[in-house]
Amino acid sequence: MRKGISPIVAVVLLIAIAVIAAVGLFYWVGGITTKQPTTEKPIVISAQGISCGVKNASVEWATVMVQNLDSYRPVDSELYISSDSWRANYSDPDIAANGGQRELNFTGNFTVGMHYVVYGEQSISQAQFFIPKGLC
Repeated sequence: MRKGISPIVAVVLLIAIAVIAAVGLFYWVGGITTKQPTTEKPIVISAQGISCGVKNASVEWATVMVQNLDSYRPVDSELYISSDSWRANYSDPDIAANGGQRELNFTGNFTVGMHYVVYGEQSISQAQFFIPKGLC
């Protein structure tokens, strides 16, 4: 009398072990080779209020010098300035990389002596600027 498992059961067990090993290897290698998400650093900008216009004791527009401090990427997406009650935008700033700068005119209800923030929607940092007394 022979003892042991039947050849059919042995083949089924070998196939099952091989499939389990292959699936495990697939997930292990897939985890190693999968590209990890990278966070893109924002384009750094600076801003400075350089002139403004007054009408009826209210500052109606401001010219802001925006400089691109990123070495490689231009600022080519819309820029904004907002307040509690309004938002001004500049559609196509087209500021070159590596220190490029441009004067941008924004229309809004600005207040002398207040700080404002220029920002963009697509990976652009925020830059604060000030409208000092005597500028308008």
